[in-house]
Amino acid sequence: WWKSLRISELSELGTATRTWYLTYAAWNGLFRVNRSGDHNVPFGGMRRKVTVDLDHLLEWQSILRTVDLRCDDFEEVIDSAVSGDFIVVDPPYFGQFSNYCANGFSQGSHVRLARALNRATRRGVKWMAFNSPEAENMYRRLKNSVVKIIDSRTLIDRHLGNSGSKEELFVTNY
Repeated sequence: WWKSLRISELSELGTATRTWYLTYAAWNGLFRVNRSGDHNVPFGGMRRKVTVDLDHLLEWQSILRTVDLRCDDFEEVIDSAVSGDFIVVDPPYFGQFSNYCANGFSQGSHVRLARALNRATRRGVKWMAFNSPEAENMYRRLKNSVVKIIDSRTLIDRHLGNSGSKEELFVTNY
């Protein structure tokens, strides 16, 4: 039922509630849309039973009142950050499936992201980013970047017999 609701027909509260529910209930906590803008992640199964803890929601409500949430192009968001801000960047990984949004995330998008992070560094904005090892050369060229390849544990593909271990790029500018 929640999945069939159209965002264009909902209030801001309804949109936020639907997004929260679908992200919480979806497989691996993933939120992805198809080209039509519809949520297209399967539900997490019986193990992902959604329960609502009112105290928890009220705590999050209090926290979220102190932050600025925006739905804009990533470049605009990064370019609006000022010294003292901290950004976490976790784009669709370079060289892998990238159609998590209606227009996808192309190699050109990765280049735009790298340029925006360089501009942010020049303004004194701290950031951390995650990506696939294939993006290592791009991130090594960024100003003040510290690039590490880490062993990342994941639940994705475990049902296919994979170990759940993979290499991942972890990059900071601090």
